[in-house]
Amino acid sequence: MGYQKQLLLQNAQSFNILPVTSICNTSCIFCSHKQNPTSVQTYRFGNLSIEDIELILPFLDDNRKIFIGESATRLIEGEPFCNPDFKEILCKLRKMYPDTSLSITTNGSLLDQEWFKFLADIKPLEINYSINCINANLRKTIMGMDKSNNPKYVLENLGKHSIKYHGSLVAMNWLTGWEDMEETVSLAEKNAGSTMRIFLPGYTKLASEKIRFQEGYLQELKYNVQRLRSIYTIPITLEPPLLTTLNPQVVGVIKNSPADIYGVSKEDIIKEVDGINLLTRVDAFNLIKKKKNPKLKIERNGSEVYVEMKKEQGEMSGLVMDYDVESSLKKDIKRVSNKYRMGRTWILASKLGAPILNELIKGIDANIEIVQTESVFFGGSIMSAGLLTVQDFLTTFERTKNEVTSYDVLVVPSIAFDHLGRDLVGKFYGEIEAETGVKTITL
Repeated sequence: MGYQKQLLLQNAQSFNILPVTSICNTSCIFCSHKQNPTSVQTYRFGNLSIEDIELILPFLDDNRKIFIGESATRLIEGEPFCNPDFKEILCKLRKMYPDTSLSITTNGSLLDQEWFKFLADIKPLEINYSINCINANLRKTIMGMDKSNNPKYVLENLGKHSIKYHGSLVAMNWLTGWEDMEETVSLAEKNAGSTMRIFLPGYTKLASEKIRFQEGYLQELKYNVQRLRSIYTIPITLEPPLLTTLNPQVVGVIKNSPADIYGVSKEDIIKEVDGINLLTRVDAFNLIKKKKNPKLKIERNGSEVYVEMKKEQGEMSGLVMDYDVESSLKKDIKRVSNKYRMGRTWILASKLGAPILNELIKGIDANIEIVQTESVFFGGSIMSAGLLTVQDFLTTFERTKNEVTSYDVLVVPSIAFDHLGRDLVGKFYGEIEAETGVKTITL
């Protein structure tokens, strides 16, 4: 089986993603694929045929939400509605999985009245709408589209047809202005949007100056996101969230959800679920989703509040929380440290992950060192672990090698490698151990 076909099936089996096309009808100036070094191994697969789709469908899990228009592997995902067979694909998908929730990511440019009616008829479904900005001229600048649906038209029709949706924008306010961001959030709230995601633009060292933000922009963006949260009720997330603590704090609550109905509020900190103490946001979110009628102990403005949330087991609570880390990773780190207790455990973490991991390992009585690893290969504003390469880890090792002994162990993030253990340029993580002479494992 070819590697590309393996990725198609892996997307389905491991991540419950149904790829349909790598063709896109936009040319967004922030698109990462325009900035990649030539050695990055990504794959375009065009429009998948009905036969291809029929091969992939059985690998999906009907007990989990099915995603379309996203990728967790090296496949380049495009605009789903560009596939001329997309309506037939959705019909086949719904026939095989009649009750499974679908999540479709789209720029909305191809949606019309026929599509709105069709989508309303195949619920349960949610749309992730990449709005970016609402001004037509700015939208053309940011997304490179000569013709595009007016976002107001799309949002009004999503609301009119009671189609659940989440809005998003890439924050390039030096091009669009802060006013357009607020107008976009306001429009999503007026038209019954569930959430609004605001993305910090990612760019590599190959990006043009036009899309690079200046020093101080990050703090300005965080300030404006917080300001919008104080004005609007729609939950607004900043991605990446740039976290430094593990407090399970609520960013927002989706309107008319169990969390909303039973009185959970924005900025609440979830301390316990059914008497279970919580360490991280991920733990809180997942445990509340898992439980039927969970009883919550909440910290609100310095006081304790108790809430019993009426919901079914596995039902989404409506809580919106930033993503940090599962506390089970703490047990894994402790296990590794105990196994190699003769030496030190060096955890090579991304710029985003290092502060969170430093919080996570508190209380572990072991010799552990968190080492921040810069993305030298991609450069620019890239800070995530999934985009680190073998060479990045080796560069970091060079910086600390005088402190490392033969008894030590290097831990690198598994998310940087595919199912075969290779990074984005095709290097196997075992090359780190071969090059350094120090035991290397992934977590």
